[in-house]
This record gives sequence, structure tokens and C-alpha cells, in this order.
Amino acid sequence: MSSQLDEAVNQTIKSAARKLKGVDRRGFQAEAARDYCKGSPRIAERTFGWNRKTVQKGLDELETGEIFPMPRRQVARFFSNGYQALKRTFVRSSIRIRKRIRRLKQDFVTRA
Repeated sequence: MSSQLDEAVNQTIKSAARKLKGVDRRGFQAEAARDYCKGSPRIAERTFGWNRKTVQKGLDELETGEIFPMPRRQVARFFSNGYQALKRTFVRSSIRIRKRIRRLKQDFVTRA
């Protein structure tokens, strides 16, 4: 059945999947695999270039109705990277603000 998809439809499905994240993306990939690839993650991988484990996880979620959580390792990496980036931005901003306040104080003292 996947050979019957023309290139325009194939590109549209790939584009739609790229715009989604997490559970929504897996659900979309699972539905596309079920509808166009006989429910086979391997055919979906070959047809659309998706990770077959992700498609299988989406198919399992679709079948059971449960959402499987993200592995702890990925959650920790996501939050630690986000926190570190935020911390760097905050520290840089606070340093700039302190320098600006010192300059303003010096200007005020010299004018007085």
C-alpha cells in the first residue's frame, strides 16, 4: 500500500509529523503507519524515514489508550540543559545591570 502513495502525499505526511512533538507526533505517526503502511513500523520507517521504535510506541499507545512517559534520562537532560541556559542568561544580565548601576553611581557622584 505504501508504494501507492505519490510523492506529494508522502512529503505532506512527513511535513505534518515534523511540526508535531512528543505524544501528538507519535500518535500521528501511528495513525499514518496504520492507514498507509499496514500497521507496520518497518514499512513506515522505509516509507517516511521515521524511527520504527517511535512508531511502535505510538501504535502501542493508540492500542492501549495509555501514554507512555519519556525516559528519565531524556527528562533530566531536557531540564538540566534548559535550566543551565536560563541560569547563564540570568547571570550575564545581572552582571550587565550591576556594571550599568556602578557607572550611573560614578556619573552621579562626579556631577554632584
